Amino acid sequence: MQTAHEPSRLADKTHNGGKVCLSDRVQYNGGPDFLLLFPSFMSAYHNANNSTCQTNVHQLSTTLTMYAQDWDETLPPSAHWADAALTLKPVTVKTFHCPEAKSPYSYVFNKHLDRLRLRNVSEPSQIPMVYEGYSVEFNAASDGKAIPPALRHNVDATIIGFADGHSKRFRESTLGELNWTDKAAPESDPLKP
Repeated sequence: MQTAHEPSRLADKTHNGGKVCLSDRVQYNGGPDFLLLFPSFMSAYHNANNSTCQTNVHQLSTTLTMYAQDWDETLPPSAHWADAALTLKPVTVKTFHCPEAKSPYSYVFNKHLDRLRLRNVSEPSQIPMVYEGYSVEFNAASDGKAIPPALRHNVDATIIGFADGHSKRFRESTLGELNWTDKAAPESDPLKP
């Protein structure tokens, strides 16, 4: 008996001068072991997951920037950042999961941006806002150390979204260069809600 992940053999068909066409002989019914047989498909699989994750991080960063624009240029509280992002379209619960992650939630908010006004972020294109992390909490927030960036995507890299809304992939060797605390921003905002 054939299982769902085994190839089904079709009757021998010959054409093209007696040559057997592989596509006529084997029909594949899906399954993850198919990726192991063909490295090029495995590469395409990882590239698709990388693209999905980068889109998720970009979407979350952009959505949180939009949230801030609606709330007097103030980013959400780090304890409820994901709840805040979920209130805006096109973010759905699925947006919070990287296809390469084993944890239920894949992204973490930079706690140093907790209720910070965007005008007080000195270099938004240099300050991480959302990053990939091993998180079991929906509203996970950290400083990049307590929950370190997760290295995924078959290249030991992580995707980070910045306070200006863009996202970028980083290798482990370059993570130390990131400015997590925005040292140039004021320590406290007297107008902070």
